[in-house]
Amino acid sequence: RIGNESFRVVPLIELSAHYRYTEGYKTTDPAIRRANWLYRSFSSFLLDGLHSRWPREREVGVRIVLQALINGNDPRHHRLKTERISEQQGIAVDYRTLTELQFRDVIVSGFRPNEDFAACLEWMSGGVILLWTGERHVGDLSQP
Repeated sequence: RIGNESFRVVPLIELSAHYRYTEGYKTTDPAIRRANWLYRSFSSFLLDGLHSRWPREREVGVRIVLQALINGNDPRHHRLKTERISEQQGIAVDYRTLTELQFRDVIVSGFRPNEDFAACLEWMSGGVILLWTGERHVGDLSQP
């Protein structure tokens, strides 16, 4: 339990063979179940918690800058939901519901001093893509 969030470790033997999460399963960073959500790892669970709470902070000023629908037959759709992301590219957070709806958040670090978060690309089953950012508008002259 962390705060009001209850969760449990899912041992490898409890994961169905068809789950992608069985590949690369680590006992040091195991799969996690929280209510109807299944996370590839404890790290993904923590990062999703950060991502889902970050936009709710009043000072952050997060906004959606892009919302798109990508066809399931488009090869980019498959790459977006399955391709490995290097540490230089960002952090991929994969999770799904018990009804097999899949989600992937790709968190991209900022490049300015003291900037912790620049953007997050969120992919949902059905091909919906959202791009969130906490960056100020380009026309904001107070930005260094």
